[in-house]
Amino acid sequence: MAGFRNAVRAVIAAALKDRLVLVWSLLLVVLATGACWVWGQDREADQVASARTEALSQARTKVATVLSYNFRTVDADIAASTKLLTGDAKKQFESTTAQWVVPASHEARITNTAEVSDAGVIAATEDRVETLVFVTQTTVSKGSKEPKISGTRLAVTMTRVGDSWLISILDPIGTDGGAPGAAGKQ
Repeated sequence: MAGFRNAVRAVIAAALKDRLVLVWSLLLVVLATGACWVWGQDREADQVASARTEALSQARTKVATVLSYNFRTVDADIAASTKLLTGDAKKQFESTTAQWVVPASHEARITNTAEVSDAGVIAATEDRVETLVFVTQTTVSKGSKEPKISGTRLAVTMTRVGDSWLISILDPIGTDGGAPGAAGKQ
């Protein structure tokens, strides 16, 4: 009887040892999976933070360039600005500038200088950043004695295209005037 008890105890001990190894193995797999998930979340957060910084900087520069033109160089200004746009923003810009900006600029000898006074990020992913951009535009034309200064708020979406950030949405939120064909007409 003692031999039988010892045998049963040995079988039970072996089974418990196997279960303990199984439990520890499963726990190790769960912890490794959790660590990988946390690492992935950190990496994605870093990429989004980098996208926010890069795209906001590019939005500031590119919006000022897109909204600035000189009647003497308007065709070259528009051509350079078109390269900073993509998608519907590019199509809309090409249409608006051809229909309004270029003719008005030549006729009234308009020079429009845009400066970004402030900008911030509304939402961001790794490849798309929505911003709010505040622009001050100074417009000079042959018919005005003084420069006209106006403010514009723009919803600007920057989209990563290859290694560049391009403007994919350029929508005015409100204006208090502005040059013909400038943000208020787009």
